[in-house]
Amino acid sequence: MSEDGTLQFDPKECASLHNQLVQRRKEATPSIQPLQDVLGAHSAGSSPRARLSPDVQTFFATIESWPVEGESTALTSFCQPPSSQSLFQYRSWAQFSAYEDELILLYQVVSLTMENEGGLFFDQEREVACWIDPSLGFPPVDSWLPLAEILSRWLMMWDAGKMRVEPELSLQPWGQWDLQQSLNAWDELVAAIEERMPVQPEQRSSTTTLVDTSVADRWCNHPFQRAFLTQARAPNNPTMNVAPGVKPWTCSTFEAIHANEPINSERRLAIGKKPSDDPQRECHRDRNLAPVLLFPGEPTVARPASRRFDNFWGRGSVLLEQRAGLYLYPEEEWGDAVLFVDGKRRDTLFTYQNGWCPWMRPRPLATLREVLMFWKFLVVDGVWQVDEHGVVGGEGYFDELDGSKKVVELGGTQTEVDFRAPWSVAPAY
Repeated sequence: MSEDGTLQFDPKECASLHNQLVQRRKEATPSIQPLQDVLGAHSAGSSPRARLSPDVQTFFATIESWPVEGESTALTSFCQPPSSQSLFQYRSWAQFSAYEDELILLYQVVSLTMENEGGLFFDQEREVACWIDPSLGFPPVDSWLPLAEILSRWLMMWDAGKMRVEPELSLQPWGQWDLQQSLNAWDELVAAIEERMPVQPEQRSSTTTLVDTSVADRWCNHPFQRAFLTQARAPNNPTMNVAPGVKPWTCSTFEAIHANEPINSERRLAIGKKPSDDPQRECHRDRNLAPVLLFPGEPTVARPASRRFDNFWGRGSVLLEQRAGLYLYPEEEWGDAVLFVDGKRRDTLFTYQNGWCPWMRPRPLATLREVLMFWKFLVVDGVWQVDEHGVVGGEGYFDELDGSKKVVELGGTQTEVDFRAPWSVAPAY
């Protein structure tokens, strides 16, 4: 049980969630034939049953599964279904030598070509689970979550379309659900700011978007960037701050900064080709994976003496005019990943508090919908004040940070606020 007395692990609830995952996989691949009682196939002498808690035994007796043979038998794009063969295989791994039978490898990593790659572990004593990559060490205590919460996130990935089966079982970079959640979070942030302005700005048409489609077609580098900017509504005050020192694009500022960018700028040379580019031009980074500026900040980012310390882990040449702000930092399976850049080595602001995502690996530290939602909470909770220009604060707002924390006045009381969140508050997957 948890500290407040609530049940951490309900085997029947978790089995129900697991079996819903099995059903999604079976619908996608009808040739898969689930079996019941994962432990029943073993003879009494070889069965791990005696090493499992009664609740875990109930879970295994209730779930459906199938023999693990390779990537074709995966339950999701990143893990296999439970197998009695893998439950205690970690006992031979040096990193886990201190553990007896309290841990079980419940959902091993999808690839079976290498040993010691980890997966989702379940702690039978604490009744919580966490994804562990043994090569990275052991996760912090606050990265362990109830198994039901993790299985619910996996189920959401299927239902939201994040999981796809064609041409193979994988995660798609983004889909309509991810875009709509980002647009909803943006609407809520803008509304929260506008409601708190001392003078309400004149209402604009609800169909006015941040960037016109024709302008986006000329200058957008990434499909998610284009989809978001052409559908996100423009604030009634188009130049208001949506975070300290950060503004949204207007159609004119977006076009002007891109049109005035030198054709031989570092960014253009680094981010890949468009069909209209000179065939002879070389590039160093796929355009669909190039960071793009979603919300520009006030300052420019000074170039470090060593590129090794530049933003984006050595790829700071892709900063648009070396500007600070919130950047879309797409990854192959996460087209809506973002990164806040202020040029002062604070690239982890507005992310989760550690790199140990409890339910899968790898997973970016922040997506656009999550950051916009966090910004809204900062406005609603009064951490960020609002005046006629939007959120109060400029480029120096974060200069008085202690790590990721800052002391602010809330209701007349000096209160420490952490600008990074625990994984447990993540709203989705």
